[in-house]
Amino acid sequence: MWSPEKEYVPFTDSVFARGPVEDWLNKIEAMMRKTLYDITKNSLETYPEDGTQRDEWLFESCAQAILTVDQIEWTKGVTAAIQEIMKGKNKKAMEEFREFSII
Repeated sequence: MWSPEKEYVPFTDSVFARGPVEDWLNKIEAMMRKTLYDITKNSLETYPEDGTQRDEWLFESCAQAILTVDQIEWTKGVTAAIQEIMKGKNKKAMEEFREFSII
């Protein structure tokens, strides 16, 4: 797959243009979804435990997968900070997470 920004993402498996056009175009669309799912899943599994050390990770996959996983991790961090505040453990948890996420 090629993006408008000239980013190339290879399909997980091959798809051949055989038979009725509607069939193989549907197969291409399904493979696009499967490929992005596979890449995003792998990006989530390889996200560095220390979120500040993600420089190399940012360029290992396609941009769509990296943005999705980065949003997942950001949401997990904000949720954890809110839970700490609600439990009375750390009133500055959100500020600390903000400082952490800017790095």
